[in-house]
Amino acid sequence: MKFASMLCREGETDGVRVLSAESVKLMSTPSLPFEIPTDCAETWGLAMRVTLRQTASQPLFPGSYGWSGAYGTHFFVDPAHRVSAVYVTNLLDGGGAGAETAREFERAVVAAL
Repeated sequence: MKFASMLCREGETDGVRVLSAESVKLMSTPSLPFEIPTDCAETWGLAMRVTLRQTASQPLFPGSYGWSGAYGTHFFVDPAHRVSAVYVTNLLDGGGAGAETAREFERAVVAAL
């Protein structure tokens, strides 16, 4: 949670700069060199999944970014709403960023906003 909160604060946590604001911007800015298909709701920044648009299957607001890990862990940052959210579970077949548990978590957080 501290990592996600630090990203939400543009690289700063507890009054200490951990990453430059420029690094956080690179992480959260779409950076694939090819044209994104119009039906695609997300792309990649520097090591982060970045939301391009909300769809029925992508509930996060545009500009949100984050990462999913092994066994169902998932986090995202919504800079427009100044929100960071972390979901931790331990499922052998967690599914990564495309996991339905991750999407359910995202839908619940977005609904609460």
